[in-house]
Amino acid sequence: MSQVTYHDEYSEDAICKFREFVNHATRHNNLKLEITDIKSIQISFEVNEIFDLVVASEEEKFKGVVSGSRNDLLIENDDHEYKIACSRLVHQQSTDHDIYQECRNTIAGFEFGKFYRQKDKRFLIHSNQTRVIHHFGCPDCSQSGMGSCPSCRSTGILTCNACGGHGEISCSHCSGAGYRIEVHSHRDGDGHYRHEEVVLGCTCTNGSNRCSSCGGSGEHECRSCDEGYVECHHCDATGWFSKVYKVSLWADYTIRSSDTTYSDDAKVSSLSEDFLKALDYKEPLEDHANLLYKETLEDRENLQIQIRRHFFAPSSMFVSNLEFEGQKWESSIAFFGQEHYLLDAGCILDIVLKKDIEQLAKLTGRLSSIFESL
Repeated sequence: MSQVTYHDEYSEDAICKFREFVNHATRHNNLKLEITDIKSIQISFEVNEIFDLVVASEEEKFKGVVSGSRNDLLIENDDHEYKIACSRLVHQQSTDHDIYQECRNTIAGFEFGKFYRQKDKRFLIHSNQTRVIHHFGCPDCSQSGMGSCPSCRSTGILTCNACGGHGEISCSHCSGAGYRIEVHSHRDGDGHYRHEEVVLGCTCTNGSNRCSSCGGSGEHECRSCDEGYVECHHCDATGWFSKVYKVSLWADYTIRSSDTTYSDDAKVSSLSEDFLKALDYKEPLEDHANLLYKETLEDRENLQIQIRRHFFAPSSMFVSNLEFEGQKWESSIAFFGQEHYLLDAGCILDIVLKKDIEQLAKLTGRLSSIFESL
């Protein structure tokens, strides 16, 4: 097939860029490149960003009374009323027109592809200012903030551990006997030593002494409490608990693209999909494609907002013949977008790499021969 001349400006620029690519990437000067077939195409496609709104609730429990703002609903010691108020708050968050409109305006203001890196993830879109605060008394202390002392069982008095409540302890000198026996030694008239036991009185009273710990009372004041009561550790001595219920809207983000060229050529139909996959939103899409129009789609029933953008972009597909060291290869090349994004370089680099490997094998063979001859 003979080389063709094409006067479409985009295709001519694409061919020039491809020749530059071949010259820089292959490192070989004896490559011959000719273009045998060119197809210039206008590709159209759409990218749809989908935001599925999800109502999420959160409940936190605090010790003590949580103060509320003017927007909060305050409920005291009524669990049934609290549950009803929570249910109403969820319904309000999912149906309120102003809240939905606020979410819609926020989403419409997002930069295109802002959440692409977080696709298939959830992010906060709207936080409700209203909370339901339920104050309820501590069941352990009956809202007094004080509880029975576990040490003295609310008596305020503890039995003396030293004397066991008796007020007296056994004398340590006579071991409770009330007297002491000492052994005296002396030499008799014959010069022999004699041992004699002597009973001595003890300073205690019948083998006991007054307990120094309690002063003989057998008890002492409990130091862990105040007259038998301690601060309730369940509620931090506040006597109350608070449950704070709040609701927010989150968005599940997904992004999809589809071809709207509707070409019978499967290669043409997949150009935009291949380009978006290769681009991976590392560059602004508007640098490569023209935005035709943007539309916002709403599904209030399913709490879904979509931002759909329609694009078109010039593209070029051509067939090249590459001649290298007496061999010829045919390769299909594809360029996409205004910046001539090289989407498919065909088998050009594979051919050059193969030749490099062959030359390296020959060089290795020569070096082996040289070393063997040494």
